[in-house]
Amino acid sequence: MVSAPDKLALRIDDIGASSKHHLYYAKRWYLNFGPLRDRRLFGHWAPYREMTAADWHQIFKILERFSAVLTVGITAAWAEEDGSLVPFPDKFPDEAAAIGEGLARGYLEIANHGLTHCVLDGGGHRRRPLYGTNRPYHREFWDHVPIDRQLDHLRRAQDILTGYFRTKITTLVPPGNVYAVQTLEACRALGLTTVNCERPQITLGDTPRVIGDDHVLAFHDREIVVFGTGWLEARLRALPRPPQKFIRDL
Repeated sequence: MVSAPDKLALRIDDIGASSKHHLYYAKRWYLNFGPLRDRRLFGHWAPYREMTAADWHQIFKILERFSAVLTVGITAAWAEEDGSLVPFPDKFPDEAAAIGEGLARGYLEIANHGLTHCVLDGGGHRRRPLYGTNRPYHREFWDHVPIDRQLDHLRRAQDILTGYFRTKITTLVPPGNVYAVQTLEACRALGLTTVNCERPQITLGDTPRVIGDDHVLAFHDREIVVFGTGWLEARLRALPRPPQKFIRDL
């Protein structure tokens, strides 16, 4: 019997991503009528609230208890309904301050999780269709997005995150595990040396490194918001050893 790979790193995604509020969709097409898709009973993925400073302080206690560390994928700007962008530290100042505290205490690595997380349609969010899904618009770095736009988004995200947290950011976690050759080219230009996604499919040699989730326990802020911090504690307790590496160190 082949044992599962050790989970050496722990990663949370979607911090500050407005998709959790704007780009939800129903579980079935026939629930996409009127208000039904807006209800948690029928909604497949969202909406759900952003994490709070109190959530983070509970996570820090859990990380300390298990001697674990956590890579945090932050979307650098919240996209409002009309497409205007609000930097994460301005939209969620208390949460940003709490994350900064965890960074200073050595619990966290900050990773770039895109500027918007989503593809904006004509400046605003892609409207939910009557039939089908808007799920593809949750992802930011499709291969049809030109390199100049990808480079601009990644640069702006780096500027926001490094400017506030005062830390070097070398890891990209592409939203929805979607990235392209031009994404890697943009990473190379900006000094992002590691890309972490579920299943690597494209590489550009050794820089940036593209690593999969074989040794990463990856989850989303939704798990914390919906199930509570006890969910994370239970997951860590089930592991043979705590994840003690950041993604950048794998």
